[in-house]
Amino acid sequence: MKPLFPVIFRRRVAFIINNYIDILSDQKANDEAYAFWRDEVPARVHDLTMQEKLAPNVPPHSLRVKRPNLEQRYYEVFNQVNVSLVDLTKCEISRFTPSGIQTTDGIEREFDIIVLATGFHTFTDPYTELIGEAADGTNILEKWAKSNQTVRGFPNFFYIYGPQSPGACNGPTCSEVQGEWIINCASYTIDHGFTLVETTREAEVEYRRLILELSKSLYTKGGSELEGSRGI
Repeated sequence: MKPLFPVIFRRRVAFIINNYIDILSDQKANDEAYAFWRDEVPARVHDLTMQEKLAPNVPPHSLRVKRPNLEQRYYEVFNQVNVSLVDLTKCEISRFTPSGIQTTDGIEREFDIIVLATGFHTFTDPYTELIGEAADGTNILEKWAKSNQTVRGFPNFFYIYGPQSPGACNGPTCSEVQGEWIINCASYTIDHGFTLVETTREAEVEYRRLILELSKSLYTKGGSELEGSRGI
């Protein structure tokens, strides 16, 4: 007899990945899909308060606009007596103590080990550390703050899986496509005796217009790390 959990796992993945395409463009359709998904959680999580934290009646963001939890036993873990969940959107960390963490509600929780995974920008920090100022004296963060678009002033600087790239997909696959484009561009530049590649102002504006046209989806409302958010 085959184990049950891999079957359940595949079914949940299929629901998230292979659903109707309008759940990413129509909020009403997305709400219907979320409600269907949420109905499964109470059967797996016993505590009512924990149910609301893990699968609230009012979703914090649209379904699938953030990386889904493709889990097998994740929700069952919260039934264990040694597991608790703190909603940091309502009660933030105030300080670390010698024995654990204290939150803004005054409660100190003791821990033997604390694992940190916060406070970084996935898609912007690598670039700001690599390059300096543009010819006009501004840095790339200042450029992005004004327009968040492919920018002039940084010739021969290519990046993959960054702002305005097709990033809402499988990372390695998208990175390979973008990498091949950069290789082709560099090869053309070398073969024709050029030493510099830089976008024109007209191309900059047009590409931004195209991106905005293509991005009319619920992804833009989720506070995603793809848009520089550090939110949960």
